[in-house]
Amino acid sequence: MISTRFAPSPTGRFHIGVARTALFSYLWAKKNKGKFILRIDDTDKERSQKVFEEEIEKCLTLLEIKADQKFRQSERLERYKEVVEFLLEKGYAYRCYCTPQELEKYRQNALKAGLTPKYPRTCRNAGIKNLPYAVRFKVPDDILEVKFQDIVMKTIKVETTEIEDFTLMRSDGSPTYNLASVVDDADFKITHIIRGADHISNTPKQILLFSILGWVPQFAHLPLILPDEGDGKLSKREEFSKSIYVYDLIIKEGFLPEAIINHLARLGWAYGDKEVFSMQELIELFDITQVNSSPARYNFKKLYWLNSYWLKTISDDEIIKRLYIFIPDEFKKSFEDKREKIKKIMPQIKTRVRTMIEMKDMIIPLLNLEVYDTEGIKKFFNKTGENILLDFKRFLSEDGKFDSFLKQASERYGTRTVDVAQTIRLALYGKLVSPPLSDIIYVLGKEEVESRLDKAISMIRHTLSS
Repeated sequence: MISTRFAPSPTGRFHIGVARTALFSYLWAKKNKGKFILRIDDTDKERSQKVFEEEIEKCLTLLEIKADQKFRQSERLERYKEVVEFLLEKGYAYRCYCTPQELEKYRQNALKAGLTPKYPRTCRNAGIKNLPYAVRFKVPDDILEVKFQDIVMKTIKVETTEIEDFTLMRSDGSPTYNLASVVDDADFKITHIIRGADHISNTPKQILLFSILGWVPQFAHLPLILPDEGDGKLSKREEFSKSIYVYDLIIKEGFLPEAIINHLARLGWAYGDKEVFSMQELIELFDITQVNSSPARYNFKKLYWLNSYWLKTISDDEIIKRLYIFIPDEFKKSFEDKREKIKKIMPQIKTRVRTMIEMKDMIIPLLNLEVYDTEGIKKFFNKTGENILLDFKRFLSEDGKFDSFLKQASERYGTRTVDVAQTIRLALYGKLVSPPLSDIIYVLGKEEVESRLDKAISMIRHTLSS
């Protein structure tokens, strides 16, 4: 059975790079009716934080990436010690008594000699001493190179002379990444390790250890993700105009999970010219063997395009349901009261926005009107504007056509029909860009329309008299 794992470290925020790794691992397992495991790599006690683990789980839930099993490495410390004892007993590892100061001296000497720093095997034959020690893997002398066929990056080989006797367990008894990761992957029978290309350097070491434990999985190292422009690696340490953190993209910037999943899937993989995929389509079509080894580009224009598509595609009921969480608490009751009316104008709203935040911003003036657009006040809240609003208030009690009113008011006051409409729009909505006026009037209802007209008229009169 195909088994994959997603193994994030809770030492930082959940960004698009790890999200893509999670997605590709999930898709490959589900396509093959296999198992997808979530493993929290939390052995770094100093840097691991509960808040980051919670964010990992929140983001996976938002993206609808569901794990069949979850565990933490901190729950398996005894197992790692057990494997280390086995390796020591069989001669695959040895105790290293070198102090941090000695190790730093070896490193500095290598650098001065123009060499890549590498542990000089000082303690390989040191025997047992009554001193603190770390445990190192004994790289075999009879193996000249480690060669493997990466699913994405193709043939990779490394001479064992380039591999140092790497640390398995630190002197404080904590396991290193290479030990814990390999033991877990072997114990849980992970068939495909899908991860970022930055892990390639660890792979030869891990293969040596896997071979001893009797389980060598296949590897698929995903290409780098580049920013919109330039050739530098997309980095969470840099300042970007838009977030690369998944939680912020969804909750703070209003991108739909469907759009993010869609864009992530295309970062290194494609299916012909097809641009849009549902999760189910991705499960059916995704093929890890077709992932490109070249760096992928994180394109915000494409993400906006995909988000606009999914906003229009997802049902109005579902969008209304999702929109609720973006509405400030003080306006939630008004939103509930107008829910059915807002739902009816939702098709018009969807064509005017790209994100849920933009949608929220377009809906709020229908729930509460506190301020008016400054430029609009200067241009339309004058004596002519007052007369237009008074006429419009009288018009509401008549059974006339709105277009006819605009034309008549335009002729009466010697102004353009668009300016008449903008005056009314500003009074009812507070902004000069809005849903259609007819939709605003429908959602507000006659009583609230009249109330907002009175408020605007009062403001104009106060301004003119001061």
